[in-house]
Amino acid sequence: MDFVSGRTQPAELPAELRPWVYQMVGEYVGCWHSSSKQDASRAWRILRSSGTSYFVKVLPNPAFFHREVFALRRVVSVLGQGQAPRLVAANAHLCAVVTTGLRGAVASTLSLSHTDEYALHRQAGQLIRRLHDATPTSALPKAPASTFIHHAVTTLEILLQRVSRLLSDDEEALIRKLAAVLAGPEMSQLPTAYCHGDNRPRNWSWHNSQKSVALLNFECCEKNLRLRDTVRLAYGPWIHRDDLREAYLDGYGQDLTDVERAALPAFAALDALNRLRFGHVALDTEAILRARVALAHLMEESSHA
Repeated sequence: MDFVSGRTQPAELPAELRPWVYQMVGEYVGCWHSSSKQDASRAWRILRSSGTSYFVKVLPNPAFFHREVFALRRVVSVLGQGQAPRLVAANAHLCAVVTTGLRGAVASTLSLSHTDEYALHRQAGQLIRRLHDATPTSALPKAPASTFIHHAVTTLEILLQRVSRLLSDDEEALIRKLAAVLAGPEMSQLPTAYCHGDNRPRNWSWHNSQKSVALLNFECCEKNLRLRDTVRLAYGPWIHRDDLREAYLDGYGQDLTDVERAALPAFAALDALNRLRFGHVALDTEAILRARVALAHLMEESSHA
């Protein structure tokens, strides 16, 4: 059976999707939810009687839709056969796509051996390097690093205002200190790339028998600072797991630059604030927990600096 397993709750496609999906893939015999509360998009896995599966995904707005479709049409082929879903159909009116299924399971749902964890992160590093090296310049803005840095600083300030009541005085002081780092002239040297935008195990598929990885979910793909694809790893699964960090960077084939290492905590703070805000708005305890873990690690790093 061809699919990436995740949530297994039976479901029905929304009525507005059914005629289009039937036209694109034919009759199907099963449908399951395939997205969580943290996902901006809604997704379902559908299964045909032949055993072939597809994913149906509704993006939250046209920007997400166009990023997903552009990546699936123009970029993900660089990852290799079976290492990303393939686009079957796209409908701009519905903001929806149908993609092929993949063998395996969402990596964040699995309990892997140390050997398999190492292989997972190493191969993910290889795939992200291929993505970063892709150059779909015809549809990408030629924005310099300073553009992305300015946006990050502005967003940090906005988020601080919105979630300050959820932060301790020490946390807020640290975040302001980290934000000031981004004002340094050396930050203009931060490398840019075509990024996944949400690079972490919940967007990786692990095929256990083949010991292989595939990338999932491309709605956040865009040109940005290359560092963006490291933040959620460094302040998530790599906390106190230098072996996984080393595996990923070995696969990627290049360590962070000195400037990237200096900027990483500030971008981790930005990501943590964003998750904290989202978690409290959406009542998502997992998002709040991940934000708190990242903030605690930032405080720990600061105390040892």
